[in-house]
Amino acid sequence: MDALETQWGRYVPTVEALTMEDRQQYARRNGYDSLKDLLAHLTAWMQEARRAIAQLSRGERYHRDWSSEDAFNARAVELARNQTLDQVKADFETARTALAGLIAELPVEAVSQPVIYNWLYETIITHYRDHEPPGDPQVPAEQHVVTE
Repeated sequence: MDALETQWGRYVPTVEALTMEDRQQYARRNGYDSLKDLLAHLTAWMQEARRAIAQLSRGERYHRDWSSEDAFNARAVELARNQTLDQVKADFETARTALAGLIAELPVEAVSQPVIYNWLYETIITHYRDHEPPGDPQVPAEQHVVTE
């Protein structure tokens, strides 16, 4: 939960603090043509984790509807193709908060199931490390500090 709130919660403001050129370079270093495409990718994985964890926590079997991670990622970018960057940022925030809400409601025994734990760890911790933005994260509270 902490990583969803702190790291992922500051993700968009952090990448938006980059210059346009740095955003483009960052997206390309992460395998995407644009920040919008990268955010679509991240959003899709949060949505998929939420879907998988919800199914697994109900005792259902998780069925993926994609043939490979590359196909999943390509589909995510294609689904966001006609959206604006602002729409994709809003979708990212919705997916992040929905995943946090699901986790908050999960019983402790569900989180301790290896398959659910792995989904959480891979989506929240590993995926952040894979796409960690450059520079210091923006800390909203620090933007309002009054100095004397």
